[in-house]
Amino acid sequence: MNINGLRTKRCNKLDLPELKHVFQSKFNDIVLLTETWSSVYHDLHVDGFECFILHRDENLLSCKQPSGALAVYVRDKFVLNDTLYFQSQDDILCIRLSADKVNLQNDVYICLCYVIPENSSRQAFVTTHTYDRLLDVYTGLIIKYGDALNFILCGDFNSRTSNLPDFVTDDNASNFGFLPEDYCADVSLTRQSLDNGRLNNYGTQLLYICKQSGLRILNGRVGDDKNIGKYTYVASTGSSVVDAFSRNQDNCCRRRIC
Repeated sequence: MNINGLRTKRCNKLDLPELKHVFQSKFNDIVLLTETWSSVYHDLHVDGFECFILHRDENLLSCKQPSGALAVYVRDKFVLNDTLYFQSQDDILCIRLSADKVNLQNDVYICLCYVIPENSSRQAFVTTHTYDRLLDVYTGLIIKYGDALNFILCGDFNSRTSNLPDFVTDDNASNFGFLPEDYCADVSLTRQSLDNGRLNNYGTQLLYICKQSGLRILNGRVGDDKNIGKYTYVASTGSSVVDAFSRNQDNCCRRRIC
């Protein structure tokens, strides 16, 4: 969830019934929040969970309060000493869930990120683009796990992808003589989005990363959102789908990562 300030001068959203219900539900073992606007001086404790937080070290001089910040809450029973796997600058936070804890053969990696808007004044603070660093992390995990990787990527990407394919269309190894015999061609997967026809530069980059890595956008594909692709941002100025949830395609990780 993009929480738009977890603790403000007027309230602590952790005390609101809606958010309490999220944490108290037995179905929610992982809670991921973007734009908590928190700092080291805020108490973000929730009983039964450990909070992994990534604050912004640098804020604009014009800001009267902290901005950005990511938080991942993990239920205590899943937490180990190495649960925090990776963090980068102030926009990527990745945790690892032990295979034993989640009853799988391999660990599960959940990566939360926030990509600042294209025209944001904070661009001056970014030395390497978020997508480049994400791809580096993912590539390292592919080298380690191969097709057995369990990887989930989610967050506020400020990326509008419309309903364009996030896979290589008409992908067939027989069309290219230089590909290895065990090359795994992309599978065509239908995806819908109410943000149809809307594409920005970040959306183009996200689609490119998906084609390179084998990650697939889940919005408009699974659960109650299947064949819908509901808006993730709604305001008086308009609505859009800029928050995405992605995971690697089963048994088919791209072999063209660069």
